[in-house]
Amino acid sequence: MSRRYKPYRRENKRTFVNTKQEEEGIILEILDPRNNKRRGKYAEASIIQVVGTAWFTLLEIVPKDVNVLSLGDRIKIDKNEDNNIESIIGRVSFDDLTRVAELQFNDSFDKMIDDREAWYVNWLNKAMPISLRYHSLNLIDGIGPKYLKKILDVRKQNEFLSFDDFENRTGISNIKNLIKDRIMTELTDDTEKYNVFTRRNPNQRQDRR
Repeated sequence: MSRRYKPYRRENKRTFVNTKQEEEGIILEILDPRNNKRRGKYAEASIIQVVGTAWFTLLEIVPKDVNVLSLGDRIKIDKNEDNNIESIIGRVSFDDLTRVAELQFNDSFDKMIDDREAWYVNWLNKAMPISLRYHSLNLIDGIGPKYLKKILDVRKQNEFLSFDDFENRTGISNIKNLIKDRIMTELTDDTEKYNVFTRRNPNQRQDRR
C-alpha cells in the first residue's frame, strides 16, 4: 500500500477498517429529555445526534448548552475544552437515527461530499488493490473490470483533478452519486466487510464471511 495514502488499517485477513477520527460534525437532531430514550445517567439529558463531516461517524452527544444549537449547525467534536460538548455518549448506527435526523442527513449529504471533493478525487487517484483479485475501486457500484482498466490506464497518464475530470476521461457518469451509494451501503449494511469512506457501523460484525 502506498505510503502517501493509507485510509485503511487491516484488522484481520478479511477486514479493512477506516481509522480516521472526526473533528467536526453536523447536528441532525436535538432531543430534549422527554424524547430521549436513554436510561441511566443520560435519561434527563438533552441529546444531539451528529454526523461527522469527514467519515460519517454517527454519534450521540450531550452538549453543554443545547439552547444555542440548531439543526444543521456544525459543532466541534474533538477533545478541545472550548467546544460545546459535555460528553460523547457514543456511536450509533444509521437505524438509531430519528426520522428528523435522517431527513437532515439527506439534506446535508451533498454538501458533505462537495466539501471533501478533493479527498475523494485523491482516493480515486490512489486507490489500491484489496487482494490479488479485487481492487478497492470495484467497491464502487458500476466499476467492473472494463471501467477498472480504463481508470487505471487513464490515471497513469495524469491524475484526476475533479469529479468532472474523472467523468470526462473515464466515461463514468455521476461518480458523486456512486460514491454516495457506497457510503450508504457502508452505513446501513451490517454484512459489509469493507469500510472505505466511513468508520465501521457499530452493528457490523468482525467475523463475517
